[in-house]
Amino acid sequence: SAFSGCTSLSSVFIGSGVKELDKRGFYGCDSLAEITVDEKNANYSSLDGVLFNKDKTNVIICPNGKKGTYSLPNKVTKISSYAFCNCSGLTSVTIPNSVTSIGNYAFSQCSGLTNVSISNKVTSLSYTFKDCTKLTSITIPESVTSISNGLDGPMFDGCTNLKKIEVSPNNENYSSYNGVLLDKDGYNLIRCPEGKSGNFVVPDSVGCIESYAFYNCTNLTN
Repeated sequence: SAFSGCTSLSSVFIGSGVKELDKRGFYGCDSLAEITVDEKNANYSSLDGVLFNKDKTNVIICPNGKKGTYSLPNKVTKISSYAFCNCSGLTSVTIPNSVTSIGNYAFSQCSGLTNVSISNKVTSLSYTFKDCTKLTSITIPESVTSISNGLDGPMFDGCTNLKKIEVSPNNENYSSYNGVLLDKDGYNLIRCPEGKSGNFVVPDSVGCIESYAFYNCTNLTN
């Protein structure tokens, strides 16, 4: 947390000797738009102001001040925990099919994010999009086998405008009904998106409504 809360900091240069960095070092640096790295650094590199590991296969920190649309390089395989956390100026992120792992809270508090495309090789989502208040819909790819929904609150917690959760028909673990997330057989109702409004009729196939399933669904009337 060395530079936490430095709200006017706009750029950072990482020297050749730095061996360890994570998002917490720049928490609350809302004006930070660019991170650059000495080419001699053996551990880190940067591209378009975003911090990566040396061979650019792991996204470590996207600076909070980055704005607009962003597409990850095609060689990226991992997005670190909190990597895009609090990047409120990002509106759209494209995750290439090379990505197999997305860390906890990777896109949390991206309050400007309206669109995200998830790689069809990602297997787990863990509070990935918490507090993404402008996200209106999301599609779960066929590769996802695990979605966290537990002690830290429900998946998509704080996504107050999320109206629809869709699932690839080829996913063997999950399905969706009228924009609501279910298990594959439709027996467990896992998550109703917080932005869903009006009436919702639980399908007859449902035998279990999981914890937090309708958490903060304030626009449902029946």
